[in-house]
Amino acid sequence: CNMKIPIFKNMRQDFLNRKTGFTLIETLVAISLLISIVAFMLVMSGSRLNEASALKENLTSEYLGQEVVEGVRSVRDTYYLSHASMTPEELFQGFGALVAQCTGANSTGCTFNPITLAFAQCAVQNCPVYIDPVSGYYGTNTIFGMEQSKFNRYVTIVPNANGVSMDVTVVVENKNAGSTGSVRQT
Repeated sequence: CNMKIPIFKNMRQDFLNRKTGFTLIETLVAISLLISIVAFMLVMSGSRLNEASALKENLTSEYLGQEVVEGVRSVRDTYYLSHASMTPEELFQGFGALVAQCTGANSTGCTFNPITLAFAQCAVQNCPVYIDPVSGYYGTNTIFGMEQSKFNRYVTIVPNANGVSMDVTVVVENKNAGSTGSVRQT
């Protein structure tokens, strides 16, 4: 019984006669879909890069502000420890004399050098922060090779009415973005 089944013969014939490939419309639809996806991904990645840059600048301004707050605490603590025999009121007045250029309602603020732990008067809230272009470290203009960064930083210190505490306000401005970040500590 040598019988051939015609179904397989027809399937084989259909497979051999079938045209393969994509039509022009199918190809155009696939290419336009691919281009749309790539364009969407480029737009999203560009906006994410901008957001990351803004976050980096905000974080840097917060660190620059916190550096001054910690520096003021260091100056206060060093002064208090070196004058331990004084009364609290005398300590408060002595520390107030150290930071006198930063105090008062009419003060334009002052800059702080974290290396020397010294304060200096600013010119109308214009206290530039400097950056080392090679290492990316921030510092003062007293270090060779430092360039002015995009940040201004000034501190004001206001004695409270209770006579034993002071409000320290540090404002860090980003000159490029026009935004400010401030750290306020007492």
